[in-house]
Amino acid sequence: FHNGKEIEKPSNAGFYEVEVEFVYNTEEYQLLDVFIGQRVCYEIRKVVIDSDYLCLVQDTFVYSGADIQPQFDHSCLPNGVQFMGMSGIINMAEAGTHEVFIHLSLIDEQNYTLSSELIRLEWYILKADLDCTGFDIVGEEEYEYNGEKHEYQIVNVPTNVTVNKVKYYKWDGSEWLEVSEALEAGTYKAELDYFIDTINYNPVNFTLTSKEFEVTPYIINLASLEWNYTS
Repeated sequence: FHNGKEIEKPSNAGFYEVEVEFVYNTEEYQLLDVFIGQRVCYEIRKVVIDSDYLCLVQDTFVYSGADIQPQFDHSCLPNGVQFMGMSGIINMAEAGTHEVFIHLSLIDEQNYTLSSELIRLEWYILKADLDCTGFDIVGEEEYEYNGEKHEYQIVNVPTNVTVNKVKYYKWDGSEWLEVSEALEAGTYKAELDYFIDTINYNPVNFTLTSKEFEVTPYIINLASLEWNYTS
């Protein structure tokens, strides 16, 4: 029964009553009066459309440098609900967690309701792996002073890594002081000045470290000198 009227089968949300008719052998059984004409009430509740009910065609991507536009999956909507549009972060290239808001309209208000006017969904751009295998600075551990500057070379620079220069530091006995070049005798340290976009990239096989090296004094062999003395 619905609204006091007998119906064949409930199909929409609302309150209903059910009454059971018994067929029994009155000679063998007696039906208690408490069951005669009694009705039981129950409710078919409206479907609540919320974020658990909605989805995107794809919600997880990997950073590529290009703009990504998530698409709403219309197949998750019942016939009584209509997709009206999407706002929020609907076009993004940078890695991270982003959000969109789904705009819906009710066609069948009797059986469906919305949890809110705008339903929030998250989507993700994951960091891309950046292979840094072999990315390093190379040079000798020891040089002999020869009046020229000694430099370390940069090798195997990965794509999407910005390299500025190799910085040099000289040990003065108590601290490292930055110098423009490794020229004079002493203990030096070479470090690479670079930039990796760690927002969008995840460096892998990354072992770049600073390198210490020595510039040793030039040794003059006096033993081979001959004196030519003329009085």
